[in-house]
Amino acid sequence: MKIGILAQYYSPIDNACANRMAAFATGLARHGHSVTVITGMPNYPDGVKPPRYRFRLFARETIERVNVVRTYELATANSGLIRRMMNYLSFMVSACFAPFLIPRLDTLIVSTPPLFVTPAARWIRCLRARRLIVDVRDVWPRSLYEIGHVRRDAPSIKILERMERKAYRRADAITTATDGIRNYIAAYLAEDAAGPTPVHFLPNGIPDELNSAPSDIQPEPNTFTLLYAGNHSFAQDLMQFITFAAALQSEEDPQLRSVRLLFVGDGEARSQMMAAASDQKLSNVRFEGWIPREQTYDVIQKSSLCIVSLQDTPLFQGALPSKTFEYMYFERPILTNVSGELRTVLDAADCGYFFAPHDYASFGAAILDAMRNENDYARRCSNARRHVLTHYRQTRVMAELNTHVTALADIPRD
Repeated sequence: MKIGILAQYYSPIDNACANRMAAFATGLARHGHSVTVITGMPNYPDGVKPPRYRFRLFARETIERVNVVRTYELATANSGLIRRMMNYLSFMVSACFAPFLIPRLDTLIVSTPPLFVTPAARWIRCLRARRLIVDVRDVWPRSLYEIGHVRRDAPSIKILERMERKAYRRADAITTATDGIRNYIAAYLAEDAAGPTPVHFLPNGIPDELNSAPSDIQPEPNTFTLLYAGNHSFAQDLMQFITFAAALQSEEDPQLRSVRLLFVGDGEARSQMMAAASDQKLSNVRFEGWIPREQTYDVIQKSSLCIVSLQDTPLFQGALPSKTFEYMYFERPILTNVSGELRTVLDAADCGYFFAPHDYASFGAAILDAMRNENDYARRCSNARRHVLTHYRQTRVMAELNTHVTALADIPRD
């Protein structure tokens, strides 16, 4: 079969969309399908295109047996709502020319967010594809107003809600990254009377082997290091850790004073976090920029606990950040304020330490639990890797995706 994937982000970009769609593409290729990815010119997160992609409207290349067609997008850094919207819209427009660059497809898979890719997906399906699968990694626009990016009654939200409704209605099938998102969409479709569109849960998986590369980032000696690695967006609610760091720095308990917080990555909240840490003269907080994923794995192994944090909203009860599985693979317990689906996974694995959002007392207690109970900490480390390899292998998830894609091909198009 000929499968297309439309995603604004793809390798060599390193983010949730790019990594999930790379797994989809290579997994489907291993099942014998011819896969073509339609994506943008790499410029995330710093807004700088590599020289080979500059001043180009279109580009073709092959990555791991996958045909990649790149279309123009306005390069912008991952900050500022207006600039990001311009970036999204530029790719939406350029992707509409993809039908003239790709073969006819049996099925097109589009990854959202951003929702702006979905009008282009419907256009490509109209001209080049028999079937359309919408893969939902996060619920737009609800997540945008729940975390305070825009007002609930903003005109832009109304536009995005129309895009969301059309995306779900026009899909032949929907896949979701979490069970919570699947339940949300199923309820949404039932209320909207959009018809019996199948909604499948396809969690992010982990390859059989992840290889790390040496990194220059070294935790301070004789310290207990808490690592956050990834996108520093306001959805992650990372400012609470700057408040915690100030409290740790003035602690009487020498163990808590030895704790260090290491932030690796970039994003819209990073400058605010750095400014706050500087104003408070915090010596126990360190910021490092984006590094290759393989080097991030090296930093994970050198850290003590790995942070997964999200704002305390009902929507994020159904969240399951993909970085969780990478932390677990490298035998690191998770320190988190997230309940719901993530907590269910971590409780099943018995590898989590939990604290109440913005509650320093429970945050400190969770850290002391890990520091003072060494045997229990070591057990949670081994539990983490065992659980993720038992339940979240990428090969199993891709086999299920292949089943759904193949089943769709057997249904006559209306």
